[in-house]
Amino acid sequence: MIEKETNERITDKYIQCVYESENFTLNKYFDIKEIFSLFNYSQIISYIAGKIILKQGNKSEGIFIVLEGTVNIIEKTIGKNKFHLGTLSPGEFLGVTSYIGNESSPTSFIANDNVTCLFISKTYLNMVALIFPEINYKILKSITGQVCLHLINLHERVIEYIANSDMSKLSLYGRVVHSMTKPSILQDYDIEKYKELLKNLNTYFNEDEWSYLFKQCQFLDAPKNCKIIAENEPSSSCYIVIRGAVQSSIMKDNKLAKLSVIGPYTLLANIHLENHPFTVTFITCESSILLKMNEINLKYIEKNQNQLWYKLYNLICKSVVALQKSIDKLDSRLQIENYNR
Repeated sequence: MIEKETNERITDKYIQCVYESENFTLNKYFDIKEIFSLFNYSQIISYIAGKIILKQGNKSEGIFIVLEGTVNIIEKTIGKNKFHLGTLSPGEFLGVTSYIGNESSPTSFIANDNVTCLFISKTYLNMVALIFPEINYKILKSITGQVCLHLINLHERVIEYIANSDMSKLSLYGRVVHSMTKPSILQDYDIEKYKELLKNLNTYFNEDEWSYLFKQCQFLDAPKNCKIIAENEPSSSCYIVIRGAVQSSIMKDNKLAKLSVIGPYTLLANIHLENHPFTVTFITCESSILLKMNEINLKYIEKNQNQLWYKLYNLICKSVVALQKSIDKLDSRLQIENYNR
């Protein structure tokens, strides 16, 4: 009985902390009852200093939220070198890249001191996504907001490496091509063909949802080397690549550090936070057909079609998390180059 009361007091302490502390993004979207319910279906786990919470190469069976203590993010390279990519503090998520991407964790998370985490299992998250999609959306929104802040902080470190590196600069021709090349609206007779292609090959949205999306989107024909999203873009937007490919990259002093290539039937998004514009550039690396949703389109869907918006936001979250993974890899690569100099 005493042990049960002690456990309840500990849980209540953490619930109050999550609800009141500015460090926890969950409280921007969850009320106290929703936070209590989340704790009721999750597990509080403690780790001693040096304990591996999630090992590089293992797949996460859910997501963790740091409640107390700090966690080091470590990547081990093929050459057995270990690189410190950052430290997580209370309120931050870990295991997100593995869980959202359904893949092995690209890094290890190791307790820096005594650490307590809230573990939210994949089973619970899958159940919530089916039965309470709004709760799942709130969790994804918390994750996305935190990932975007991480991207902004990581961007500052990466551009410092780029500025001091011996990367070759873009030629004057390359800069002119990127600035002058613009997408055009697709001709009507081609639009119907690509609508059918999307509906047949991407069954994530049903036919009614696709029809609604098509009314809120623009079909674009973008030539090679067309900058579709510029760094520091002030407004949010989403693109679905229908044909071709898009390169994400970070630019500094006309030096271009490539991140990843986004291929057909994949959504890419730039989500800006208040006072924090997006920090990544997207340029077509071959002639491409794109489906674009601008900020007005996105807000209209959010306001008028809740269920469709929740499904769309799931893809937006995946896009942003995949981008974080790419920037983490670039950060690691630049650290190795700096280390080997």
